[in-house]
Amino acid sequence: VFRSWYVTYVAKEMQLPDVGARIKEAREAAGFTQLELANALGLGERGHGQRTLQAWERNERTPRLDALIRLARLTDRPVSWFYEPPMEEAA
Repeated sequence: VFRSWYVTYVAKEMQLPDVGARIKEAREAAGFTQLELANALGLGERGHGQRTLQAWERNERTPRLDALIRLARLTDRPVSWFYEPPMEEAA
């Protein structure tokens, strides 16, 4: 819990993008549930993959590059998009 709060705090203070929020935004825009996307990414079975995806969306864990590339392809986004601030926050 502390790590999640700290990562979110540091990201805001340093004006870094909220990668977890971007992952959630991309997933929802593509019409995936967490379970569907976890299965499509091959993150695991019996709910383990869904818990991994939840941890990504909460900024508790960071996806490996190979998983981020698969996520980008499934959601039709460039990998760099996950590290950019949302348009309304961009200066």
